[in-house]
This record gives sequence, structure tokens and C-alpha cells, in this order.
Amino acid sequence: MARYDHLRLIRIPQELPRRKKPGFGKPVMRDRGDHSGRLNDELAQAVEQQAARKRPGIVDPSLILRVRMTDALLEESWHGAGLELLSSDPDKTLILFSSNGDLTHFRAQLEAYGGEIPERQKNAPFSQFISGIESIGAIEPRDRIGIRLREEGFVDLDDIVPDALMLLDLELWNIGSTQVRLTKLEELTRFIEDQGGTVYDRYNGPAISLLRIEVLGGVLAQLLSIDV
Repeated sequence: MARYDHLRLIRIPQELPRRKKPGFGKPVMRDRGDHSGRLNDELAQAVEQQAARKRPGIVDPSLILRVRMTDALLEESWHGAGLELLSSDPDKTLILFSSNGDLTHFRAQLEAYGGEIPERQKNAPFSQFISGIESIGAIEPRDRIGIRLREEGFVDLDDIVPDALMLLDLELWNIGSTQVRLTKLEELTRFIEDQGGTVYDRYNGPAISLLRIEVLGGVLAQLLSIDV
């Protein structure tokens, strides 16, 4: 008989926000050149920060960004820019994913928005989309702390006691196919076991991937620095 119960997936009652379709409303009034330039700088800094955190020996070109919006979700617009939505918060903060780290389409849209307005057009290209972006940044370890840990008072890395033994469910972002996520689960399992932790169970379904783990707080802090 198994010593530990298998992972139980609990459906949390919640009312998801209705998605608003792009194309309605007016663009936010901004100095387009300044706004485009600032977003480009923030994007470059976020990419640099994430590249610096990549673990030696692991080739992973994927990229995850934290973006704050001033307006509606515009998920279709992000898809057109080459990025996929992973999650959104009520404060209009989005977590976005690029599987290959190629931001060519998004950078081209930023450049077009900040350039000359084409003849017979009232607004610059991608005006509603780009003007609605307030800021771009890399996600931080505290952004990966789940709601249940937060409810227990763990809101930042400083709240984690390095020597405390913790039993946790670790969930991946939905970063691709089941096989892609399975590979990531296997990589994480090896990392956790190399650090002296234990993986008790694993679930890899169509839209959710989980490990049940027992690790010291210091290992948890390292896990929270891993992008996926």
C-alpha cells in the first residue's frame, strides 16, 4: 500500500473574468516615441535578467514576461505578437510566455507604433494594443508563490526559513504540450533529488502539471527562481 496519498486535484470555486475582445475603446493618449522607447528598454532589461538566471548546462530559449496593462486583456493581440498568455490578475497584470524567446514580432510592433502614422490612418499601427501596455518586466521569485503559501504568510523569499522542511505541491506554468511539460517535470525531479529533496508523486494532464515534493526551505527558494 502506498505510504502517501496520491495528488488530489481540487477544483477551486471561482468566477473567471469575462474576456474582452480587442478593437473597442480609444487608445491611451501617450507620447508614442517615448512610450515605445521605454517599453523597448524594459523588454531588453527583462530578457537580460532572465538570461542571467538560466542555470548552467540547461539550454532553454523560452521567455516569461510580467506585463502590466491599463486596459482590457487583448489576448489575441499578444498572440499576434508571438506571446501566449499564462495567467492574468485582477490588477491587469499578465504573465506571458514565448516558447523560443523570439520577440521579433513584438519588437516590430513597438517600432511601428513609435514611428510615423501611415497616410489615411488616424492612429499609429497597433495603437490600442501598445498604448495599453503600462510596463514590462521579468517575473520575480515572489511572483511564483502560490495562493495557499501566501495564505500561510509566505509572500516573499524572506518569509521562507532555509532549514524548515516543507511538503508542497509544485505546479508548472502551462508552457506547451503535455510532452514539453513532462520533460520539465523530469528535469525538476532530478534537480530536487540532487538537492536532497523528495518527489512523492507526479501528475501531468492536458492543462496542469504538478509534483508533490518535500524540500528544505532553501531548496524551495531555488525552485522559485526557475522560470517555468
